[in-house]
Amino acid sequence: MVEAIIINEDDTIRREVLFQKNSRKFTDKIWASLYVVNICAFLVSGFVLLGNAKVRFDFTDTDKTLKMISPAFQIDLQECCNSRYDSGYYDDLCDYLQPTNTRNRRVLQEVHQEEASGFSTSNYTDDSVDTNWLSTGNLEKGQGVFDTFDEYPGVIFGLLAVAVCAATLWVTFLRYFSKTAVFGTEFVKVALLVWYAVVAWEYDERTTTTTLAIAVLVVAFAVWKRDTLVFAARIIKQSTIAMQENPSMIPGLVFVISLYVVQAFLFVAFFTKGTENVEVHLVDINPGFSYCEFRTKSYVGGIQSFLCFSWLWSIFFFNMLRLSIVASTVGSWHFHSEHKPRIVETLINCFTTSLGTISVGSLATALIERVKRFALLRSPSDWVACICCCAVVGPFKLLFCCFGACLEMALKAWTKFAIICHTFTSLSFVDSGAKAFKILSRHFEGGFVTEYSSRSTIFLGAYAFSIAITFIAWAWVDNVIDVESLKFYSQGSVNQTVSMIGWLFFILFNLWYPVLGIYFIIIIDKALTALSENSLMGIVPGSFHQYWVSPLAAAFVGCISMMFFQYMAGFILDIVDVLFFCFVVDIDNDNIEGKNKDFHKLMKEVPGYIGVPTIDPENTIAPSAPPLNKI
Repeated sequence: MVEAIIINEDDTIRREVLFQKNSRKFTDKIWASLYVVNICAFLVSGFVLLGNAKVRFDFTDTDKTLKMISPAFQIDLQECCNSRYDSGYYDDLCDYLQPTNTRNRRVLQEVHQEEASGFSTSNYTDDSVDTNWLSTGNLEKGQGVFDTFDEYPGVIFGLLAVAVCAATLWVTFLRYFSKTAVFGTEFVKVALLVWYAVVAWEYDERTTTTTLAIAVLVVAFAVWKRDTLVFAARIIKQSTIAMQENPSMIPGLVFVISLYVVQAFLFVAFFTKGTENVEVHLVDINPGFSYCEFRTKSYVGGIQSFLCFSWLWSIFFFNMLRLSIVASTVGSWHFHSEHKPRIVETLINCFTTSLGTISVGSLATALIERVKRFALLRSPSDWVACICCCAVVGPFKLLFCCFGACLEMALKAWTKFAIICHTFTSLSFVDSGAKAFKILSRHFEGGFVTEYSSRSTIFLGAYAFSIAITFIAWAWVDNVIDVESLKFYSQGSVNQTVSMIGWLFFILFNLWYPVLGIYFIIIIDKALTALSENSLMGIVPGSFHQYWVSPLAAAFVGCISMMFFQYMAGFILDIVDVLFFCFVVDIDNDNIEGKNKDFHKLMKEVPGYIGVPTIDPENTIAPSAPPLNKI
C-alpha cells in the first residue's frame, strides 16, 4: 500500500479562482511597464520604416513589363550616373532612367556585349523553361524575399488570411467532432501527398513514386498508433466539453486572436517596408569600373533586429494571455460553476493586475527562443566552422543540444503552470511557479505533466496544413515574379531532383520550428540578397533570383501560417493544461469525486502519474468550503 503524503495549506492552493477585483493585486509591475514600452517602441520604429519607405520602380504600362526608376530617386540616380565611369556594364541601375523591358533587357544587353567584345557568350530566353536556365523574372539585382512581398503584397497577406480562415475552421471542427477531426487530419495528410504525387507525375515519375511511398508510411503509422490517436481524441473531447460549457470565453479568445493576427500583419508590413528604406549609392570597384546601386540605409538593420525580438516577445505574450483567459474561465467552471467571471472581467484582470506576470512569463519564454536561435544561427562563419570540425565537436554539440532541448521543455512547462497558478491565486510569477512545482511534483514524475498524444496530433495537423499553404505560396510567388522554379525543380534531371529534395527538407525543418525558421529565412535572404548585389553576379543571367526567391518566400509564408495554426489550436491544449492543474488541486483537496470524474480517470492513464494520495490532518485547506468570491 502506498503511504499518503501529508500536506498543509502552504503546500497547495484552495479549489477556487480569485477573479474579483478586490481579491486580486498587481504583480510584477516593472515587467508590465517594460512590455508597454516594448509595444510603443515596436509601433514607433515600425512607422518610422513605413514613413521613410520609397518605391524604387514604377511600371509605365498595364502589362508591367516596362519599368523605370521612381520619381523619388530620379534626381539622385541621375547624379550618380553622371558621376560613374561608363564601363559598358550592362546590369546597372542607370538603365532604369528610361522605361526598360524587364523581360528581355539582360538578353539584349548580353547580345550587345557579344557583338562589341567579339567573344562568344551563351544566350538564354525568357519564353520557356529548360534544364539550363530559368526566366529571370521581374526582380532586379539586389532584390529578395521581402522586396517580393513589398511589390506583390497580395501574396503574403492573401495567403495569411487564408491560413487564419483555415485554422479557424479546423479548430471549430475539432470542437464539435474531436474524434472525427483527429482521424480526418490523418486523412488530409494522405490526400495532400497523393495530390502532389499526381501533379508531379507530369515532370518526374521518381518524385511520384517517392511521394506515394511516404503516403503509405503515413497510413501505416496511423494504423500502428491508432490507440494513441484514440486517446488523443478522448483528451481533446474533454477539452471540447469545457469549451461547450463555457461559450462566454470565445469572444475573449477571438479578441486576443485578433490582436495576434494584427501584430503579425504589422510585423510583416514593417519588416517588408524596411527594404524600401534605401538610397542611391555609387560603387567604385577600381578607377576604370563603377556603377550605381540601391543600398539600405544604416538604421534599417538595427530597427529590423528590434522588430524581430519585439514580435517574438509578443508572440509568447499572446500565448500566455490566451492561457490566462482559459485558466480563469475553465478553472472557475471546474471549481465553482455557480460563480464564474464575465469575459470582460477576465480581460480587465489580464490587462491590469496580471499584466506584469504575463509579461515576465512571456519574456522568459522569448529569451529561451532567443538563446536557442543564437546558439544555432549566429553567423554563416559559425556554420562553416561547425562543418569543418564536426567530427571533433559534433558529439559535444549534440549532447549540448539534447540538454538544451530538455531544459527548454522544462522551463516552458514551468512558465505555463506558473501562469495558471497565478490566475487562480494572484501570486507573483516566481511564487506561482514555486507553488505549481510543489503541487505537480507530488503527483507527476519530475514535477511536470504534458499529454503528448493530443499535442502531437494537433501539431502534426497544423504541420500538414502549413505545408500545403507553403506549396501554394511557392506557385503563387512563381507566378507573380514570372518564373517557374517549382516546375523547374520538379523536372527529371539528377541535379534538379537533389535540389528539390534539399528545398523540401529546408521547408520541413523551418515549419517544424517556425519561430526559429523565420529568423533563419531572414538571415539567408540577407546573405543571398547581398551576394546578388555583387557586381560579378551581373554577368550571370538572372543573378540567381529565379532559383531561390520563390521557395524561400514560400517557406516564410509557411512559417507564419504554422504559427497561426498553432495559436488557433493552442487554446484547446490550454484547456487540457488547466484541467491537468485542476486535477492535481482536486487530489490535494481530496475532491476526486467532484465534477468531471471522467477526466480524472483519463488523467491516471497519462505517463508519469504517481498516484500517491494526500491527506490534510488539520483540515486547513477546507476542500468543501465555498469559494471566497461572492457575486
